[in-house]
Amino acid sequence: MSKKLNQTQENNFIIFAACRFDPRLKIGAGCSLILPAQECESIKCRDAQFGRLYITKDFKDITATCLELETMIWALENYHAGSGAFKIVVCHDFKSVKDLLERWPKLEQTNYAGTLPGTTLAHAELYKEFFKLHDRLGFEMFWIDPLTSEAEKDYRHAIFSRVLQEADRALKNQLKAENKVADKWF
Repeated sequence: MSKKLNQTQENNFIIFAACRFDPRLKIGAGCSLILPAQECESIKCRDAQFGRLYITKDFKDITATCLELETMIWALENYHAGSGAFKIVVCHDFKSVKDLLERWPKLEQTNYAGTLPGTTLAHAELYKEFFKLHDRLGFEMFWIDPLTSEAEKDYRHAIFSRVLQEADRALKNQLKAENKVADKWF
């Protein structure tokens, strides 16, 4: 029995997802990092080199809300469900996704209706895709509150800050590619 317990602990994963947005150019960059949960608590983030474990994606012609939703969906799709995970926790700071699982029943009950009669919510298709992923993977959400005090921060906050830095770097690279003159600003 203890062998089974250890096996399920080994199959727990934490997905860290972050994004950065440039409202002027309507471009963004998403970054995800998938780590075994048992290793996360023991990682010393100052010394940790995640290197090739970061996965980034550029987004163009996008809004901030859409960027958060698409980054979350993309990060979850990068997780390979074939690994037999018992539990997945997604750490993020996306306000548009923060309470989405709690809003799910009402969204389905109203058929994703907008505030005006006969309209549908702008991101209804992305919500549906997110909920399908939740049905398939059964993940939990952990919202990284940007106002968390230093005393309350734990390993998740430390690792998330590294993922956020990588999202910053990806957006800066995208901005440099868009505007060669901008290279001197970074």
